[in-house]
Amino acid sequence: MNVSREQALFELLEEARERGIAIHSDAEAEELLDWAAMRDGQRPERYHAVALGEDIFVRAAYAGDIRMLREEMIHVEQQRAGIGTDQILEAEIEARQLMIKNRRRWAFTNREIRAMIKEIRLLSRR
Repeated sequence: MNVSREQALFELLEEARERGIAIHSDAEAEELLDWAAMRDGQRPERYHAVALGEDIFVRAAYAGDIRMLREEMIHVEQQRAGIGTDQILEAEIEARQLMIKNRRRWAFTNREIRAMIKEIRLLSRR
């Protein structure tokens, strides 16, 4: 089943609401992402979004990015299931595999799918 990007975003936001997941893309979200990047020794522009508990914090520039939001939604569910910090690489790979599996339903482009496949290969080497 293929859906439009607009429909996929609408469904994602509805799903977040139904599951009690809050998506934040305000100044506070930007500050949190900057702090997380600094904590990890990364440049702030490398941190686009992060899932913490029942909340997704995303930079305003990515607030409508289906791939970014869908990945963080998956991470919220992974955290709910008890995936720990020692399983981060596995969780990242699993998230991408799930997005590839649901590519038509979630309206991912071929370019996004190719990027995810490349990311899985890179993550698998670590």
